[in-house]
Amino acid sequence: MKIILLGAPNSGKGTLAGNIKEKYNLIQVSTGDLLRAEVATGSELGKHIHEVQLSGGMVEFETVLDVMNKFLASVPEDKGLLFDGFPRDLKQAEALSKMTKIDAVLLLDVEPDEILRRALGRLTCSSCKAVTNKEYVDSNICPKCGGELVTRADDNEETVRKRIKTYFDSTYPLIEYYERLGMLHKIDAGHTPTYTMEQAVAILSSL
Repeated sequence: MKIILLGAPNSGKGTLAGNIKEKYNLIQVSTGDLLRAEVATGSELGKHIHEVQLSGGMVEFETVLDVMNKFLASVPEDKGLLFDGFPRDLKQAEALSKMTKIDAVLLLDVEPDEILRRALGRLTCSSCKAVTNKEYVDSNICPKCGGELVTRADDNEETVRKRIKTYFDSTYPLIEYYERLGMLHKIDAGHTPTYTMEQAVAILSSL
């Protein structure tokens, strides 16, 4: 089973990714993780990536594809994969389709106002970095480690609205692309994480 997960910031994508990965024993594929792993090998490709990152530049499209292709070639064909954060645009989606067969694309569908509400209520532990929301806690003490829960500086209305717009502008072509291929499955993620997971399981069980 090979799945692509799409979702705006604060749509619950991280929680769903963790739950799906655990239930179906999938490898979670993150471009950032793959790039860091390649740098750690000390290969020529890794050295190039490191140089680009040190200069503050963006790693080139072709380099990202080289790293992704190298990773996919190392994974047994029958091993399940969960792509999170890749592809980011239509060009990457078309390239990925030539590397491996995708079984389903799950889109977490959440109204922008709900995303905004969640973002403005988000709290992050200054110690263990756990993330929660004001609606789930009644103090500024982290329930996991006892550290202080704080609001991130970029979790303000103006910045969040910009993040939402950027996400929808960049993701809409991907949504259209996978809809045309009949691979897109929308999940109503405006409720509880449990309900979101139940929908995902129902979709994946029908494949």
